[in-house]
Amino acid sequence: MDYIKGHTLKNVMDNLHIDNLVKIFFLLGTYIGKLHMNGIIHGDITTSNILYLAEENRIYLIDFGLGEFSYKLEQQGVDIHLLLRALESTHPTLAPQLYDSFMRGYENIRGTKIAKDVSNKVLDIRKRGRYVAERRLKTVWRSREGAQ
Repeated sequence: MDYIKGHTLKNVMDNLHIDNLVKIFFLLGTYIGKLHMNGIIHGDITTSNILYLAEENRIYLIDFGLGEFSYKLEQQGVDIHLLLRALESTHPTLAPQLYDSFMRGYENIRGTKIAKDVSNKVLDIRKRGRYVAERRLKTVWRSREGAQ
């Protein structure tokens, strides 16, 4: 195993120009596209698991501890959904533009049809989360009403 002298992308994003970030996320999309094409699911794609080397303007994916081998659309969608959620929570104003750049890089590797299928799966997964949150909210309100 080699030591990679860099910083997590999460910690340097605020110091990078948006044009550079767009390029980084396009490249990240190509990396994840290649992994998925070969049945590798990272399992924890967050900006904390991406090292950035400013001198080389390169990125490295780290921490495959939650990774798995799968060609299933569901696992690919979950992988990308996690990245989107991480972006929305740490850099909400940049998330739409960076996610779009990521998906263009992903599509560059996987092709339009598969990229669209995976993107639709991400949307499907997001809906599930929203519905779970709505059900929890209704449960909380029901339990409050019953307690009175």
